[in-house]
Amino acid sequence: MSNNRIKDTDITSAMVKLDVTRRLPADKTIVLTFTMIGKHDDLVNEYGEPDANGYPILYDKQDENGNVIEADILGAACAKAVYMVEKIFYYIKQDNFGKFYNPNGMYVELSHSKFKHSIMGEKWKFKLVNKSVFINYLSFLKTNNMSWLNNAQREAI
Repeated sequence: MSNNRIKDTDITSAMVKLDVTRRLPADKTIVLTFTMIGKHDDLVNEYGEPDANGYPILYDKQDENGNVIEADILGAACAKAVYMVEKIFYYIKQDNFGKFYNPNGMYVELSHSKFKHSIMGEKWKFKLVNKSVFINYLSFLKTNNMSWLNNAQREAI
């Protein structure tokens, strides 16, 4: 199965409606990766289309050797939507206790340190959530309003 990842400013490859009536070819998967406002590469609406008032998104990057670094493994990645043939999967970065990642929270720098990873393993992992929780979390990333984060967290329980 080939991946159709977003590169640099090529947002047109990510224009996929959230409803599953619009089907992708069987060999195509599209991943949209979201981050906190201010750390984003572009703004898109919930359908992946460019929107000046939309949600903050990250693109894949290239390192100095020309290798592609997928946006969802970058430290700034907070949530992602994976579009497959007939389904859409929503993921939010969470800790081992199910607490959603707050990029402005206390001890964020420590939670990404190499030393801590080598001792305790990965603290933050992408875990599956429903669409409503995902949209609430994206609203938090867009506005930096803690109420959206709390609503998303409550609804996920």
